[in-house]
Amino acid sequence: MQVHSTRLLTIFFLLLSLLMTVVCSVLGVLNAFSNPARTLLSVYGLVLWNGVAALLYFFPVILFAAEFRKTINVAAPISQVRRVPE
Repeated sequence: MQVHSTRLLTIFFLLLSLLMTVVCSVLGVLNAFSNPARTLLSVYGLVLWNGVAALLYFFPVILFAAEFRKTINVAAPISQVRRVPE
């Protein structure tokens, strides 16, 4: 059950970060062709949207690292299984 929830969370964060990337691209084009007066549409807004997208791309990396750590604790590495005792 936990593996499926980890995969679903990974897909969710990747889709959300892709949405933030599209939002940042649209706001970048809007910023290039207009003179925005509001903070969320200015250069500071672009830094904010890029930061949010980068953070959302980092969450799946953390989820995969946690799942790998959990898996490696349960299963022995192949080098330890095949080693001949001396």
